[in-house]
Amino acid sequence: MQNLLITGITGSFGRAFLKHIESSTTWDIVGIARNESKLEKLAIAGTRAKLFPRDITDPQLDIGCDAIVHAAALKRVESSYGNAVEYARINIEGTINIARLAKRNDARLLFISSDKATAAHNIYGATKRVGEGVVLAAGGSAVRGGNVWQSDGSVSQKFAAAVLDGHSAVLHDAEATRFNMQMDFWVNFVLTCLLQMNGGEIWAPKLRAYQMGDLADAFRSVHGLQIMHGNRQQGDKRAEYLVSPIEARWTKDIGTAYVQGGDWVGTAAPAEGVSSKTAPRMTAHELQELVRQL
Repeated sequence: MQNLLITGITGSFGRAFLKHIESSTTWDIVGIARNESKLEKLAIAGTRAKLFPRDITDPQLDIGCDAIVHAAALKRVESSYGNAVEYARINIEGTINIARLAKRNDARLLFISSDKATAAHNIYGATKRVGEGVVLAAGGSAVRGGNVWQSDGSVSQKFAAAVLDGHSAVLHDAEATRFNMQMDFWVNFVLTCLLQMNGGEIWAPKLRAYQMGDLADAFRSVHGLQIMHGNRQQGDKRAEYLVSPIEARWTKDIGTAYVQGGDWVGTAAPAEGVSSKTAPRMTAHELQELVRQL
């Protein structure tokens, strides 16, 4: 593998993955995104990647590559309801187009999915679930992750911004739980999946989780953040799944990860699935330490 295409390269994952690839491989890298100003900032910061403003839904998209990490997506749960057509265009039609590009290049394709695709009941999660199906049907693989600490639009970023602005933050559901990942872990896991994938798999890492009320308490304890309690938002789950109970029957625990599909050897995944509600819980001290680092 010599030529890698990264879609959505100006997003928080795309930028971090680019940095990781540049430091750990000698591959040629092409990055695409729609926002020209963000591409310019990325170029000015310094990179060996070739950067191009491209729309992933463009049927004329033609970039030579051996592998594709498809991270471009619209990803806000709350805004997906008022923009369902655009979410379908980018997250589904765009993924179909990228899958066709992979086919033309005979390239391996890894789709960056989400725990919100599992047992999806919001627009964003539904588009990601369809995207998984598209990629698997094309011979590619998908990788699901949880909330990335301080990634664009994450709750940890919103709480941190409220601290900096001197404002209060809204806690919509103190009982909700979420998987937690550090970006360094996430980019390394994705690269491992890219190198090991055979096609037709859905990968998921083994993660710990936190309760939203505990996270709010950590921000309150460390930074004095004032918390306002609101109502659960449309489409929000109380718990997320990396593997649903239905999927568990064909999912293997291979020690370092869960894998659906393929001939991987491992033990059976938990029959109840892999949920943020039952995952090992981060302690109050651990959350406070993370918050102190902001």
